Parts: sequence; C-alpha cells; structure tokens
Amino acid sequence: METFDIVVIGSGNNGLTVANYLAKAGLSVVVLERRLQEGGGLSTEQIFPGYYFNFHSVFHIFASEPPAYQDFELDKYGGVYIVPDTNFGIPLRDGRCLLIYGDGERTYRALSQFSAADAETLLDMQRYYEAMRAYHYAPPLPAGEWRDRLERRFGAVGTEFFDLAQKSPSEVVEGLFEDPTVRSSLFFSTSAVRMREALPGTGFGTLRMLLRLGRYGLARGGSNMIAKALVNFLTAHGGRIRQQAHVEKILVEHGRAVGVKLRDGTVYRARRAVVSNVDPAQTFLRMVGAEHLPSKEVARVEGWQMNESALFGAHMVLRDPPDYTVAERYPDMNETFHQTFGYDVPEEIHDHFREIEEGRPPSKPGGEAWVPTIFDPSQGPGGFHTAGFWQFVPYDVEGRGPEYWDEIRDAYFDRILARWREYAPNMTAENVVHRFTYTPVDNANAIINMIQGDDHMGSYSNGQVGVGRQPYRTSVEALYMCGSCCHPGGSITFAPGYNAVNVIAEDLGLKRWWPKPDFLEGYGFFEDW
Repeated sequence: METFDIVVIGSGNNGLTVANYLAKAGLSVVVLERRLQEGGGLSTEQIFPGYYFNFHSVFHIFASEPPAYQDFELDKYGGVYIVPDTNFGIPLRDGRCLLIYGDGERTYRALSQFSAADAETLLDMQRYYEAMRAYHYAPPLPAGEWRDRLERRFGAVGTEFFDLAQKSPSEVVEGLFEDPTVRSSLFFSTSAVRMREALPGTGFGTLRMLLRLGRYGLARGGSNMIAKALVNFLTAHGGRIRQQAHVEKILVEHGRAVGVKLRDGTVYRARRAVVSNVDPAQTFLRMVGAEHLPSKEVARVEGWQMNESALFGAHMVLRDPPDYTVAERYPDMNETFHQTFGYDVPEEIHDHFREIEEGRPPSKPGGEAWVPTIFDPSQGPGGFHTAGFWQFVPYDVEGRGPEYWDEIRDAYFDRILARWREYAPNMTAENVVHRFTYTPVDNANAIINMIQGDDHMGSYSNGQVGVGRQPYRTSVEALYMCGSCCHPGGSITFAPGYNAVNVIAEDLGLKRWWPKPDFLEGYGFFEDW
C-alpha cells in the first residue's frame, strides 16, 4: 500500500491536467490508468508498421491556447501543435467549395462567394471570443447569475453571447447566417450531430466551434504526443503514473474518500482527495457504491443519459491523398486539414438524424475527413498518406445489438469510400493500401468510460448542460469529478480538468502557482487567486 496526497483515476487530458497542477503545487500525486497507453481520447495507434492513426481525437479546436497548455508549457515537453492555414474545407457537388483559413481576410473572400453578409458575420463574431473563454474555463452557474457576471465582465457582448449560447444549434446557425449552404455546412461542422438541432441550451457547443473555425490544431506525431507531454510534465514535477492499474473500488470511510483499490487488490491511500476522470455510472455506482450516496444522487446518476450517436471510423493508408473535383477551381481544398462533405443542403442533415434515431447507419454517409500526413509526414513513412473519416452512427444497429457492427463493418467502410469518391474521384479501392475500421463497439471497449461509444461521457439533452452536467464536487467528501461529464463537456480542451482543479485548490486552501487568465479577471470566480 502506498499513500499520496492526491489519487487521480484515469489519465485522459482532464485527469492529467488536475494531476499536473497539483503536482507542481507541491502535493504528492499518482495517476492510475487502466490501459497501457496514457491519454484516454488522446490515443495514437500504430496499426500498420510505421503508420499512426488517431482514433478518438484529431481536430483539437483550441490547439495551444488553453490555459493549461500554456501553464504547463507543453511545447517544451513534446506536445507541439501544427495549425494549418488552410484549415477547413467543405466541397460541394455543384462545384463550389466553402473554405475557412487561419487568415481572416482570406476567409472573408472565400465565404463571400456564398454571402457577403455571412462572411461579415463570421468575422464579426470574434467579439465573443473572450466571453466564450470565460464561459468555458470557469465553473457553471445558474442562468441568471451567469448572465449577470458575463455582463459585468464584458458588457453587452457578454449578454449577447450568453443568450446565443442558450439557444439550440439550429437557432444559432439560422439566426446568424442567411445562405442555405452556409447554414447546412456550418451546422454540421460545428455541432457534430451529437448536439441535436432543436435542443435548447446546447448552442454553446456550436458557438465555441464557430469561434475557432480556421484555428483547429493537429498534434505533431499524433494526438497521443499531447498526453505524453502531460505525463512528461507530471513526472518532471514529482508526480507518478501507473499504467495497467484498473481501479475497482473507491474507498470511503465515514463519508470521506480515502483512497482506491485496484482489481489486483493493490490499495492506494489518498490523504487529501480522490479525483475521478471516469463516467458517473462507473464512478458512483460501481466504484463508490450506492450505499455511500444519498438516494437523490443515485437517482441522478441512474438518469444520466448518453448520446444517441457514436462514431464509426474508416481509417486507411493511401497511395495519394484525395484529389477533390472542386480543386480544379479551388486548389486549396486538397491542402485542407478539416474536411467535411455530404451535407450540401439541410435536408441531408435531417435525413442523417432520422436514420440514427431509427437505429440505422446513415445510408448516404457524410462527416469529417482528414489526411494528417499532408502536414505531418511523421505519421506515415514512404510517401504514402494516412487518412480517416468519421461517420456518426447509432450504437445499437436496427435492434440487432451493437455486436452487429462486426458483420457490417467492412461493407459500411465500402459505402463511406464510395461516398468520398463522389467528391474525390481518386478515392478508389486501388488507392487504398491498407484499411482499418473502428466501430462504436471498438470505441467503447478501448475507452471504457465512453459508454455506448459516447466520447463526450454524456449527452447534452435532458438538461445535461451547464449546471446540469456532473458537478466537480460530489456528495462524498474529498471526492471530485473532472471528466467530460462535467462542464463544458467533451473534446480536447483541458477545460473540465482546469475548472475542477480550481475548485479543488479552493477547497484545499492551496496557493495557486498558475496565473489567473485575463478573461477571468473581474468575472467573479476565485477572488482569492
């Protein structure tokens, strides 16, 4: 048995964020990871010799801008981002192409072919950026108080942003943009299907993506390099990590979390806190046990809903990268980082939603594609390219159970490739050197807190946004949550971990070594910082 000040369960980006802040603050910290590879969704696998594939995260919307990335100086520890200037491309079957660049003027010119007003709107929205970061990198509040604080800090811009964030994704996009093609393209690309189009209160997810368009980052060497950088920082500051350490039980004595027990019987005691980066059901019902929880909390956890859609990944090694038909007129499309196609009109998105709700994989695939080796040759040697495509699909297929994916995985890969070929004719079977499918079941089996393949650890329906997500503090003394089930939700942003560690630091009376971001000055949080 070993004893630490802090025991962190799970080495995803949020768990490591908490661990790193507390380790540099002088506490003894251990991170316990079930898998051999650290990082959770920051995973990179060498499926074919020399070729690296990122199964759970590719497009990092904040890249190197999160406070945690900067506080840890992760570039010095091996976590480096590439932010391609031709950042975002949507080819259309009518021969046009919507392109988003890191350069605002180039974006304005590209978007103006659809609507000058929409181009102006997208650029003008940057006035919300600091308010969005304050909303993102601070604990959630009841709506009225949240709106008041944003107004005090940012004036009318703060309240405008907050009011937009409370709308549904479709209301955000339709209220801001006028061109139907722009609407359908940006709705899918910034809502990523898991944000139901008519679901009030989920507009924030769309807004944060809109405000980051053109600045998505690719981790050099693969997404797992960001996790390795986080671990390098942890160990450099006295923290420790244990892989292949499956936590079976959170030890609770007299209502307080005092440590954990692994599946092999090993016990790690925690003097000051246990922090879970695992989903609510496993944390509370399996690890803690309902006998240690008030009935109200048991009911809340049992009622926690997962997303209806999961991801099917089609991964491949290509002889040549996609050569899009529209590239004859828009050559930059072939050099685009984040590629989205299949949703030329809003009706195609509606059909997609309906089929997923009915348990059917979309008959006409449409989603996100990427070819990282265009920008980072280290992810694939010999002049060939790695590529991938994400399709949102149901976990349980047509009532036949999730295991049915094993029967149809290859056929669905072929369907995706055929759809891609409609936009890039060279995406033939002959162009594919190696292929690999990654189904929602594979996703759930690899990362066990991604229940039913849900990579956001809980849907944004049923009021599960803002204060409706899992709280950082729990009803068990000294037990904290820090994963994507907490505000502001999923994606590689370090935000749930950052928010959680500020709550933990306040409770433990720690002197923070990290600076308070400018956007939080005067916002009303952690005035003792």
